[in-house]
Amino acid sequence: MLEVHRLEAGYGPFQVISDVSLVVRPGEMVALLGPNGAGKTTLLKALMGLTWRRGKIVFQGKSIEHLPPHRIAHLGIAIVLEGRSLFPEMTVYENLLVGAYRPMARQRFKERLSEVYTLFPILKNREKQLAGTLSGGEQQMLAIARALMSAPKLLLVDEPTLGLAPRLGTELLRLLSNLKAEVPILLAEQNVALTLELADRVYVLEEGRVVLEGPAKDMLQDTRVRESYLGIR
Repeated sequence: MLEVHRLEAGYGPFQVISDVSLVVRPGEMVALLGPNGAGKTTLLKALMGLTWRRGKIVFQGKSIEHLPPHRIAHLGIAIVLEGRSLFPEMTVYENLLVGAYRPMARQRFKERLSEVYTLFPILKNREKQLAGTLSGGEQQMLAIARALMSAPKLLLVDEPTLGLAPRLGTELLRLLSNLKAEVPILLAEQNVALTLELADRVYVLEEGRVVLEGPAKDMLQDTRVRESYLGIR
């Protein structure tokens, strides 16, 4: 599905990601863990063509590293950015309409809309409400729903629980885990304990490099992960 080989990425003169390789397979939720500043967001943006410098990115057998972001999006990679990046002066419905930019999604708009309203019933109730007036949790639901409206083949999600109440954050992560059979997910997340419970595999980033990788269940037994991220000694 997605193969990344020796990726380098950054901003202007500053290199953030160095020599990162990873794989996302069909039916998986793969997690990126690490402290703030480790490069998780930069890595996700590099996959969308925004911060890429060097390295190979292969999506469904096609090299995409030299493509502009809009071409990558039309191939079927959708991203939910940290901060949600909604259109606050547009309604919930209008934000979802914008999300259906791929031809396949436009053709199946009513079907996709019904599907996201089933996932997030509150959005149907808020259909005519301006996105900027929603609660933080509702805005995050809308950001995920808008990405799903494009009928993506791969979903990138950056810090979906940031700023949310623990219960709502847990619900969102579980919902994403349930979606992986429909669309593989590459997730950057700070809730380490729940992520290790729900993800299939994990890459731990520190200072822009992968320092640990493997099945999530194995990470729960790793001394370094337990001490540094779970506070267990």
